Amino acid sequence: MRPKSSSGLTHTAFDTSAAHAAYNLLLQDFLAERKEKALALIPDDVLHALPFEVLVTEPATQTEVQHLVKSHVTRYGLSLQSLHQPQAKQFAVNSFLLIADPQRGRTLANWTAATQRRMNSNALPGSKAELQAITQTVKIQRTLAGTEATRENVLAALPDCDWLHIASHAASEAGEPLFAEILLSEMEATEAHNKIYAFDIFRMHLRAKIAILSGCETARGLFLNGEGFEGFVQAFRAAGTPSVIASLWSVDDMVTAKFFQQYYDALSRGKTAVQALQAAKLEILSNEDNSVLDWAGFCYYGYDWQVQLESPNNAHRWLILEILLVALTGGGFIYWRRRTRSSV
Repeated sequence: MRPKSSSGLTHTAFDTSAAHAAYNLLLQDFLAERKEKALALIPDDVLHALPFEVLVTEPATQTEVQHLVKSHVTRYGLSLQSLHQPQAKQFAVNSFLLIADPQRGRTLANWTAATQRRMNSNALPGSKAELQAITQTVKIQRTLAGTEATRENVLAALPDCDWLHIASHAASEAGEPLFAEILLSEMEATEAHNKIYAFDIFRMHLRAKIAILSGCETARGLFLNGEGFEGFVQAFRAAGTPSVIASLWSVDDMVTAKFFQQYYDALSRGKTAVQALQAAKLEILSNEDNSVLDWAGFCYYGYDWQVQLESPNNAHRWLILEILLVALTGGGFIYWRRRTRSSV
């Protein structure tokens, strides 16, 4: 299909026949006996690398492809304990931390040749667009962007947030799951000080209910037979964050900005955290200029949440209401005083 502009990725034709055959093999009989439209899956072995929403439920036609995402909302887990949940839990966001648009400029000399081919480490234009799109949709309590998105600032801020969104380059090296990394601003001479690693997260105690990692391959790492990928998803869950949204592959950053604008818009309309991810996928899927690569790689791991997010204009609305209340109270007092004097 079309070439990718900002990330250098190219899209190849999607094999709908293979996707339909995989659906018949993995899910058809199971879903035929059930009316539920919410799936909680624990993949086995190499299936950890498959986003099930991309499977095709009906033979494809020339005009339409029935991906599973159109009929079911899906979340993933590493164990039954990580998925068991009768209904979405209520959650009011009070401390939203957004980390985006880190200041970057030079190529990382200590990356392997494979990683250098997979991505470059310069600034992501889409990360800034993602930051702007999110701040226009929901109220952010703290933003670390540009020169403020440093390792020191990020590690200090992580324990205090209850909602985390990181929009930055990420990479994972085969065989080193604890050294999966998210790139931050280049403020130090030593490159190791300009990123955070999975092992940093493993040894923290976090109170964030959800961590959204929109960078490339944040769901990947060392593949452990029967356990899936060892990396950032497991690190955040071990640190106390029960829900993670991460990507299985490299994603175009400008499309990702649009994707998460749709995600937060769906949350603000009352969708649960998992339902909002489905809504964002469907929105990107509806544009024929986009590819399966643009939406299918984002996976939801862990508990679902019924989220209450404050809109960015609410603070102004409360200020206006307070001013009106003071004005009305003052006006009422003046009127009362005048009536009292006139009666005397």
